[in-house]
Amino acid sequence: MDQSAVVYSTILDGRKSSIYKNKPKFSIFGIGQYSFSQWKVAISGLYKNLNFSLVPPRDRKPTMVDDTCYFIPFDSRLEAEYWVDRLNSEECQEFLKSLIFFDAKRVVNVDILMRINLEKLRNLG
Repeated sequence: MDQSAVVYSTILDGRKSSIYKNKPKFSIFGIGQYSFSQWKVAISGLYKNLNFSLVPPRDRKPTMVDDTCYFIPFDSRLEAEYWVDRLNSEECQEFLKSLIFFDAKRVVNVDILMRINLEKLRNLG
């Protein structure tokens, strides 16, 4: 094993999350067909900042995000840009702030995001 592999192996062994317990060292979670979409609108679950970001492809390949992020997949840049604007709109931000406990470890979670009514948000714009 080369030196960089040893360093990364040590880092991986040091992960404290229980989801990695008794799992292969190089486990990844939450990968599906949606992961390979060319365009994504993503938000971090850990940051106190409620900023949705456009995640474009790089070198014509889909960009992957880690398991601390949530995202919506899109096939077109235009559609992704539209939704990043709508999700960062004042209306959506105020709605999210009414649901979030900012002292939680994972401020944004899937249960909160699932409460966003995209059809209603589309009609507000």
